[in-house]
Amino acid sequence: MALSKQEEGLNALENAKDIQNKFDKKGKDIQNRLLDVIKREENIVLEETKIAKEKDAFSKLRKKLDLVLPQLSGDEMRFLDPKLNKHEAEKEVYFKTTQLY
Repeated sequence: MALSKQEEGLNALENAKDIQNKFDKKGKDIQNRLLDVIKREENIVLEETKIAKEKDAFSKLRKKLDLVLPQLSGDEMRFLDPKLNKHEAEKEVYFKTTQLY
């Protein structure tokens, strides 16, 4: 009887150790995941800071460029942007085909 109780106690102790090991493993896994998330957040903050600095530098360069480049007239803009020419040509064709002569 005492031997069976001792064996039962040892089995319970072994089960408790297994459960403790599982919880320890899960705890370490959660901790590792949390550290990964923290590292990612730090990288995101660094990237956001870098992008903000690049955006500011780009804005400064663009302002300097606006001072150097002349303002384009409407004709010059149409000449430089073929989409505007295409749009105007399509509009002209549409109106010519829809008007009755």
